[in-house]
Amino acid sequence: MKRIKPRGYLLVVVAICVSILSLSYLKLAASAAASDDHAENQVARVAARYAAESGLVVASDKLKSRKESPPVGGWFSEELTGSRFRVSVLKAEGKKCTIASTGTAEGDASVLLSRTLEAELLLDKGGRWIVVSRRESSR
Repeated sequence: MKRIKPRGYLLVVVAICVSILSLSYLKLAASAAASDDHAENQVARVAARYAAESGLVVASDKLKSRKESPPVGGWFSEELTGSRFRVSVLKAEGKKCTIASTGTAEGDASVLLSRTLEAELLLDKGGRWIVVSRRESSR
């Protein structure tokens, strides 16, 4: 009886299996990295929104001592931990004003993400500033 010589198919099959496992691992690693980037950007968006809200709170506190609206233009800005905000006066008409607070935070790959909140304020008869309306704007 004649013996059949081995042809080396087993080595090819093992090489194909190893390459399939390697590609699957690389795809899984890339997916995890993309998920981490997305999560980091979500955290930055929340931090930017919080900074914008903080800007409105500080603006309302600064308005307590005023009897007229501040001049139109950039008003003030401050740094928070990991984010910052800038408050601007968009419109000023005597006892009525519209302010915008823009919060920014750094996301993935040093991309700055921002949120802008606008509030319309009115000075009532008691000398207090009241928020008439507020909205998130896309400026």
